[in-house]
Amino acid sequence: MFPQEGPNKASVKDFWRMVWQENCGIIVMLTNVSEGGKRKCEKYWPDDHLKYGHLKVDCTSSVVYTSYTISTFSLSQVDDVDQKIKTVTHYHFTAWPDMKVPEFAGPFSTSCTWSETNKRNGSPRVLSWSTAGKYKAL
Repeated sequence: MFPQEGPNKASVKDFWRMVWQENCGIIVMLTNVSEGGKRKCEKYWPDDHLKYGHLKVDCTSSVVYTSYTISTFSLSQVDDVDQKIKTVTHYHFTAWPDMKVPEFAGPFSTSCTWSETNKRNGSPRVLSWSTAGKYKAL
């Protein structure tokens, strides 16, 4: 697991390079991009597709639930002749308020189950992405 704070504009390319290099199959995001009128981190994922340095990231699906969003991304290197593609699942937990705890633990418990299930099945590493305080609370 790679616990991280939310990226800024300058580190988004490095973030995706790390996901590619370390074969991260899951990203768990525990914060919103902005909360209470304050920017918490850069929106590092595309709604459809974007290029980050030498990596192309395509959003192949996205399902929005009450407390979280699950998206699937397809990653490929722009100049790769082998056309290797990696799949990453992005769990964005949106119900954790800034500087507080969630009112209900159910959706968060579900996100922990996703991570454990994927780990037990031998899938790639989990990348937990959050603001520092939220990760420390875990």
